[in-house]
Amino acid sequence: MKKLLLLSAATAVLAGCNDSSDSSSAMSQGDFVSTYQGQYVGSQLIDSEPMHLGLTVNEGAFYLTVTDANESSTVYTGDYSEQSGKLSFNQGEIQCELNGVYHCESGSDSVELRTHAPTDWIAIEELSGTYRNSEESRLTIVQSGEQIYVELANCMQAGQKMGANEVKFEAGFCFDQEVLVMIEPQTLETDGDTLKVTSSNPLLGGYWFKG
Repeated sequence: MKKLLLLSAATAVLAGCNDSSDSSSAMSQGDFVSTYQGQYVGSQLIDSEPMHLGLTVNEGAFYLTVTDANESSTVYTGDYSEQSGKLSFNQGEIQCELNGVYHCESGSDSVELRTHAPTDWIAIEELSGTYRNSEESRLTIVQSGEQIYVELANCMQAGQKMGANEVKFEAGFCFDQEVLVMIEPQTLETDGDTLKVTSSNPLLGGYWFKG
C-alpha cells in the first residue's frame, strides 16, 4: 500500500511539472501581438499553380490574404489559440505559426513566410482624396483615414479603419455581409496616387487611381 501511495504521489508531482511546463510555453494573445506585430508574405507552388499569402498581425486583429494564379484574392479574419500558439483561418482550414519557422499550412501544403516591411510603405492615415477604379466606383479617404467611404453604382457606405492598411465595411447599404479590404498604397507618378485593393468582395478588389 505504501508503495502504491508513493507511486501515486510521484505521478501527481510529475503531472504537476508537466502542467507547469505546458502553461509556461503558452503565449498570451497580447504577448503574441507585441512579439509578432507586422506583415508576413510567402509564395509557393500548389498543384503546379502559384499561391501567394499575406499575413497581417495587428492588435486584436489577424488577417490572411490568399491570392491565386489569376490574381483573385480572398481575405480571411483569424483567431489566435493560446493553447497551440497558432493562428486559425477559414474555419480552421488554414493554420499559421510564427514561432520558429514562419509558415502557414492547409492540409498537406505548407507555405513559408518572411517578414514584409517595404521602405516605401504608406499607411492609410497618410492618404486623403478620392480614388476611382475601372468601374468608375469611388473610394474616398478623408481626415487622415478616420473617415473612409465607398460609392458604388447605386449606393454609398462608410467603412472603419482597422489597422495600418485594413478597412472593414459592415453589412449595410452596399453589402449583404461584412466586407474586409486590404489597401496597399502604391506610386504611379506621386506617392500614394494608386491603391492596390484586396477584398473579400470582387466589387472592391483591383487597382484604384487618384483623381
